[in-house]
Amino acid sequence: MNQDQMRDRCPDSKLLGKAVLPDHKLAFTRFSSTWDSAVADILVFPGHSVWGMLYEISKEDLEMLDRKEGHPRIYQRKRLTLYRLVNEIFLAEDPLLDHKEFEPCEAEVYEVVRKELGLRPKLNYLRPMLDAAFYNGFPANYQRGLHEFGDDDYHQKLGRTLDFFISLEDLIKKSEFPDEVKKQKEWGGANLVITGSKVRKEHLKRDYPRDLVILTKHWRELSWLLEKIYNNEHIIWQIDAANKYHLLSEMGQAANDHMLKYSNETSPVGICLFLLHAGYRVVTSDFYKDY
Repeated sequence: MNQDQMRDRCPDSKLLGKAVLPDHKLAFTRFSSTWDSAVADILVFPGHSVWGMLYEISKEDLEMLDRKEGHPRIYQRKRLTLYRLVNEIFLAEDPLLDHKEFEPCEAEVYEVVRKELGLRPKLNYLRPMLDAAFYNGFPANYQRGLHEFGDDDYHQKLGRTLDFFISLEDLIKKSEFPDEVKKQKEWGGANLVITGSKVRKEHLKRDYPRDLVILTKHWRELSWLLEKIYNNEHIIWQIDAANKYHLLSEMGQAANDHMLKYSNETSPVGICLFLLHAGYRVVTSDFYKDY
């Protein structure tokens, strides 16, 4: 599913495209301590299908895969008949495999040896599969089925995220900032800088005109709060190179708007709450979206 991983593990591999295994279904029947998650398997199941990517690989590549998959002790290889999609077509639902766009082929497939039913994958393991299914245009109903595997972990993560925001809000409302704030360095990253220096702001606006630079006497508290949110274990898993700019821009702009409205505010409580609430809106809106 992950083409970058395949290039690393099987440098001679050649991607042949999408393929479907009929009369089987995807399941997660083994717990992996490496992933701290249940990991993928196939089960015989008439009327269902499993989608994936088909590769042509060398003998050396296959030996490498066998080692990675723990063949034959953990996973065993089986030679099965797949149906390769030979022409790119839009797949809203699972198509009929006797359609002219498909051709049968024999391929090696890995299957868990000792299966344990009822396991659920964690999102850190499932996410690359979701991304691959989306980017490769697997049938929409198949993608929705993939999403459902992550529901349990998804809602647990949501609960922990909400608890984290509630605890921060309570701390800020009580103005119980920890002593570490006194040693806090200014925040700078992803086009957002929080500073207490007028000279620093002037230099940044000259050298980095696209950055949002916030000059405030509460820069230590704001910088501390940004680091707490950005690096929290219950949030960081869903921050990537693209959406971090959106998250930090929204929080920075909220703090800036509050500062302009309440320029004479002596307490850091108000501006910190504004930034916190902006972060909450961004993070939880991603949670509440349907997969």
